[in-house]
Amino acid sequence: MAALAGVVVNDAEVDDRGIGVVGGSILLSATPPLSNPPDSLPRVSSAEFKLGMRQVATPTAIATSNWQGERAGLTVSSFCSLNSDPPRMLVCVSRTAGAYPFIEQGGSLAINVLARHHDALALRFASGDACAGEARFESGHWGVLKTGAPILMDSVVTFDCCVLTIHQTDTHGMVIADVVDVRCEGSEEPLVYRDGKFVTVEH
Repeated sequence: MAALAGVVVNDAEVDDRGIGVVGGSILLSATPPLSNPPDSLPRVSSAEFKLGMRQVATPTAIATSNWQGERAGLTVSSFCSLNSDPPRMLVCVSRTAGAYPFIEQGGSLAINVLARHHDALALRFASGDACAGEARFESGHWGVLKTGAPILMDSVVTFDCCVLTIHQTDTHGMVIADVVDVRCEGSEEPLVYRDGKFVTVEH
């Protein structure tokens, strides 16, 4: 089996069999690449793809981590449940994001799903260098659960996770994380993003 380039299992690379081993435990089996990928099919343009994705309504979350006693976080919309047994989440994070090395090296990850009134907080954690690092946490009520990653106390739901693997593409890390705790309020509607703006979910 060929190794899948760019896969990180905690602090270990997958071996030449395509299997990641940490402490004697097999954590990941990588599938070989397609022998005949459809290279002849032209891709859509970036503009066409973005236009299509703008029509998709997505929930919004703040992904947070703690590394060496410092906190970091960013706003994300590319996240989902990967598995229910064992409970696992998938989130995509830009490799240029300030929080990325925290997630990669620290190993803790909280996915805080935002409520409708968190629009200003979502923008704060998406503001790039204008508001970065610890300064982002000056707004909001934050705590911790099991992993030490920052937990937004009035989120719709928070998934407290330990990073299992990261598959690195050219631009993003696809983070797979085991859920070790869940804090669910569920009393408010989630913050939804569509067509470049936050929208209200109608029942």
